[in-house]
Amino acid sequence: MINNFIERRFPVDISYGSSGGPEYYTEVLSTTNGNEIRSSKIYNARMKFNITTGVQNKQQVENLIHFFRCCKGRKIAFRYKDWGDFYGQNERIKIVDNNTFQLIKTYNVDHDITEERIITKPVKNSVRIRINDQIISDTQLKINYNTGRVTLLNHIIDQINTKITADFEFDVPVRFDTDYLPVTMENYTFCSLPNIELVEVKT
Repeated sequence: MINNFIERRFPVDISYGSSGGPEYYTEVLSTTNGNEIRSSKIYNARMKFNITTGVQNKQQVENLIHFFRCCKGRKIAFRYKDWGDFYGQNERIKIVDNNTFQLIKTYNVDHDITEERIITKPVKNSVRIRINDQIISDTQLKINYNTGRVTLLNHIIDQINTKITADFEFDVPVRFDTDYLPVTMENYTFCSLPNIELVEVKT
């Protein structure tokens, strides 16, 4: 455990049946003539998930309770697999210095309307780097799976003449958005739960 984050993935059999997606914070001011002034409070979306629908049996309830207790409610964040958006393919990179870059995923409508998402939690053994369409051996890379930064060993990035792209899978860093987990016993084999939300955190 490092500070308030554990590099442990939330049970994927629960996340598979859960719901969620990106959320923005937009302030909308309507004028008397019907016009609107819209102001974004954040530039990039924050992910939010409801895991209640993913809990289908008593064993999953028990696993959830174990995970919740170990994370002490909202205190400790962890990895979460968003089954609707968990990989990047042929993604360009964000250069940090001459031989280090940050994994990102770019969402676009066209080349003029895009959003960049910083990927800080790539999945181990899933990252593939290409330089000018040639796959680079893992022995020539240093990948930090806790930050999403990749260092090219014995390479200097020429931003003009070098094309660097990445394929990868990734998790979302999240925490529980509650400190209370009430469980109702419906019968001897099944429990019911209230809405339990997870929210993305910055790492």
